[in-house]
Amino acid sequence: MSVKEATARWEEMLPHEFIAARDRFPLCWMAYGLAEPHGAYNALGLDWLKAYALVEAAAKKHGGIVAPPFAWHIQEIPEFHDDGKEIVESQVRNLGCAAGRLLAEHRPKDGWLAPNLNVTGRIADDFVRIAGSSWRVTFEEYRSGKKKYGALPDWNELERRES
Repeated sequence: MSVKEATARWEEMLPHEFIAARDRFPLCWMAYGLAEPHGAYNALGLDWLKAYALVEAAAKKHGGIVAPPFAWHIQEIPEFHDDGKEIVESQVRNLGCAAGRLLAEHRPKDGWLAPNLNVTGRIADDFVRIAGSSWRVTFEEYRSGKKKYGALPDWNELERRES
């Protein structure tokens, strides 16, 4: 007889598992990646898949729910360029989570997206700056419930307080 291992992936949860995971740690982990075609054999690229693996590992360590990955921005088609702000905000609100953590796995020439969980705070800061939003919440506001929605700005702070 085998027992189902607890999952952090939203798409693998039953409704009661989703609610329990959200209530334990109401953070929505979101993996985004450029839809960067690499020939006919790989239409979406791998950026979103790498980000998905990183946020899943973080959710297993800290808790929360991993939203299904989202491949965005088709570089060859300008009409598909988007900063994702509306998607992130509505997804977090609709899930009933207190905060969202965005991770994008790509390193363009200016280096503002880094592939490593220790700098997701900088990613969130840059995402907020680029999206032109003040959608931020401090660790204390998030934990106390003073702010209902927002992007946690400091991964290292979360690491220190959870250990």
